[in-house]
Amino acid sequence: MRDIHKLTTSVYLIGNDALNYYKIGMAINPLRRMKALSLPFEVKLIASIEMRNRFEALDLEQGLHIHYADRALQGEWFSNMTAKDFMDSAETLATQYLATKRSWN
Repeated sequence: MRDIHKLTTSVYLIGNDALNYYKIGMAINPLRRMKALSLPFEVKLIASIEMRNRFEALDLEQGLHIHYADRALQGEWFSNMTAKDFMDSAETLATQYLATKRSWN
């Protein structure tokens, strides 16, 4: 049996540009996760960054939620996001995490 916590996990940004509604989440397979969401509107995968395991992905996801708290709408949903914003912030936070090996909580 495989340990899912050790599998490469992506932190992703999905959204609907017309509605200005974006979700920061994590999944082993972001496209499958996106399709599994029961939403009343269509979303597309905008960006993702792969982390070595679920623990690193969870820390990055939480770090991004904190970083974008001023854009929070509800839960994991945010407004005014771009792929460049997301990737720049994700890469910076991931580098900081790997350098310090600690969570942002």
